[in-house]
Amino acid sequence: MNATPTISVDLSRCHEISLAELPIIVGRGSEARVTVNDRWASRQHCEIRQVEGTIVVRDLGSSHGTYVNGENIDQRTLQSGDRLGVGLTSFITTLDDHAVTLVASAS
Repeated sequence: MNATPTISVDLSRCHEISLAELPIIVGRGSEARVTVNDRWASRQHCEIRQVEGTIVVRDLGSSHGTYVNGENIDQRTLQSGDRLGVGLTSFITTLDDHAVTLVASAS
């Protein structure tokens, strides 16, 4: 049985995360593939997946909401340059043919 690698985001530094295998869960719990050290993030906060050729983020019933460009969303198609908010953690998204890249920043 192969373990799925996880990525932990530490906001004391800026991180660029390339996600070639979707879907992924973002959250603070050990079951999330991208874990954020953020007490405002739920254990399983949101999911990023490919749907009919687009990249979609979906809130998974998080306590504090998932935001795209400052707007609280249930589900939204992501575009390059969108700001994804998970708790107090913020990511800028870049999309290409092979991967979704998340760049974490403290602002």
